[in-house]
Amino acid sequence: MRTAARLLAPALPAAAAVVLLVAGCTAPDDGPSAPAASAAPTAGAPTSTPSPSPTPSPSPSTPSPVAPTPVRWEAGPGEVRPEVKTAAVRVVEGAGTWAPTTPAAGPAGAVERAVATGLVAAGTDTGRLAAALAPLADDVAPAAAARVVYPQYGGLEADAASVMVVVEQEVLAADGTTSTRGVTLDVRLAPGPDGAWRVTGVEPPPRRPAGEPSALGRAVLDDPRVHLPPAAVDDVRAGLVTDEVLAVLQRLAAAHEVDVSVLRTGHPDEVFGTDRTSNHTRGRAVDVWRVDGRLVVDPASRDVVVAALRAAAAAGATEVGGPVDLDGGPGGGWFSDDLHADHLHVGVTAGEEPIGAEQLAAAAGG
Repeated sequence: MRTAARLLAPALPAAAAVVLLVAGCTAPDDGPSAPAASAAPTAGAPTSTPSPSPTPSPSPSTPSPVAPTPVRWEAGPGEVRPEVKTAAVRVVEGAGTWAPTTPAAGPAGAVERAVATGLVAAGTDTGRLAAALAPLADDVAPAAAARVVYPQYGGLEADAASVMVVVEQEVLAADGTTSTRGVTLDVRLAPGPDGAWRVTGVEPPPRRPAGEPSALGRAVLDDPRVHLPPAAVDDVRAGLVTDEVLAVLQRLAAAHEVDVSVLRTGHPDEVFGTDRTSNHTRGRAVDVWRVDGRLVVDPASRDVVVAALRAAAAAGATEVGGPVDLDGGPGGGWFSDDLHADHLHVGVTAGEEPIGAEQLAAAAGG
């Protein structure tokens, strides 16, 4: 397993130490001695000119720590209603980015920066927002930059949306060193009276019960073809993902290198807009946003996406969603809609049979 690529430049080396030179030295005390007589200059003898004292070199200055450089996410080809994702992203980027001239100010500062984007809806509960944005907040760090890895839909309706924002944040410490942390945020949005989409809240991640990874979970964490964001790594380490899904994920990764967006943490608890518990909440689904280095949402990736849809079914999934419905209608193992245009949803529903060989054969021309 490799986590998502680290943000921006590596940590700066520590500043070189400044050495101060003290001129002169003190001889040991051997007792009093008679003062030496001053010799008068002899007429006609050359007079020596004292050498000028050397000018001390200026001490090297300690370079100021360099603040991380923000990198803005921009919607690419194939994104459905990109204005919705962009609103969610700008709020997260704003909350998690500040410069040395702007105090970090903890969670309250994160909310202030989010609101300053102009994309937080009036009446949003700022106390709840502060709690949800706390993973991107800091009380003392002089600077930080949030970079969105990918914003994937968790729900999309005419009047409401969920965008699961996978974000990395580079944080600059006072000593000039940097560290990187990651989080997945379930950002909720709705259109306002003017039709513009704004953030109405961020769902705080649920408390993760203590647990241990299974042997299969450890194997997935060590798999170099499975790339997990920090929240998904923690899900596997805590034993929150079933072995059925981990086995499907590992078999899929044997055929295609995959970048996972979400397992459990960061996904809505219910299937969006319903009261049905999501398979993600049960640890029975995984979402993939990139296959073999290519964005699922990009129409130019259609060939690799179709191959991965088939591979997920062959790996033992009972449900596979994505930009293409390979069996072309309701009731089959594959499905497609605007919500799943930007990722592959691979689930294993308890008690259901995996997509069979007959369906795979029927979809061979899909």
